[in-house]
Amino acid sequence: MAKPTRRVPYSRDLEHLLHPGRATDFFDPAFGDIPSDAALCSEMARLAYVRHEDAGGRARLEGFLAGPGFSLEACFNAEGTQGFAASRGETTVIAFRGTEPDEPGDIRRDARFWPSPWRGRGEVHRGFSEALDAVHEEFAGAADVGGRLLLTGHSLGAALALLGAGLIPPDRQSRTAVYTFGCPRVGDADFAASVPAASHARYAGACDLISWVPPRQLVPYLHHGILHCIDRDGTPRAFSAGEDGHDEAQGLRTGCGALDLSLAELLVRRVLRRIPPDLLADHAPINYTSAVWGLR
Repeated sequence: MAKPTRRVPYSRDLEHLLHPGRATDFFDPAFGDIPSDAALCSEMARLAYVRHEDAGGRARLEGFLAGPGFSLEACFNAEGTQGFAASRGETTVIAFRGTEPDEPGDIRRDARFWPSPWRGRGEVHRGFSEALDAVHEEFAGAADVGGRLLLTGHSLGAALALLGAGLIPPDRQSRTAVYTFGCPRVGDADFAASVPAASHARYAGACDLISWVPPRQLVPYLHHGILHCIDRDGTPRAFSAGEDGHDEAQGLRTGCGALDLSLAELLVRRVLRRIPPDLLADHAPINYTSAVWGLR
């Protein structure tokens, strides 16, 4: 069994946050054997940022998937929503891409947070529901498998994975698991009740601002799933499900300031390609991979 031969320190590089798909170390053999489904999904969620819709992108995606022995089954790309399905043996992984700052459509969808009726149950973030609706047929076809199904994503992609879980028929839910990274709040209590909390492992950096929004003071959305909050040392700590877990992890968020930084300091950090080590850097996909794989 291969053990890690490479460490991956916490990254404050803006490139790792804004353009994770440009990385070249997906499923690096130096990371060692994949230690868990959570680790597998953390890399699949990061890999979803590879732009398969660009020239040569699909071949690049297939090359990275071949490392852990997965075959690309389908790519999604409609109205600004992207993702892919890949399989290995009896396991199928569907990974959705998160927000790309260079894509104005992604930013607009993130901002359309008011409640909208969901095709499953309850009311959810309107922008997220519109994003999944764009690829609903492709997703339903890829999710109709006989073996295990893992749904994953980072940021916006995490929200889409959770919404997708709400559409899995009851007879297949026991074979479906959801792993999200930096997931915002997605829907109301009725929606949350439609997806078994135990099937959803929600990983959130202690200072990842995206995992705190939208605020409950604005919309009646609840966190979902068992929280695994990543502390300052890069260690995931398990808490309760839903909002209870979010509240229990409050102590880990102490000192996640940076909101009091002056505009001048933020600009200097931007020029130096260094971002505050909280609020923003905690959201970088590589920082989830390094924590979940135990590589820091």
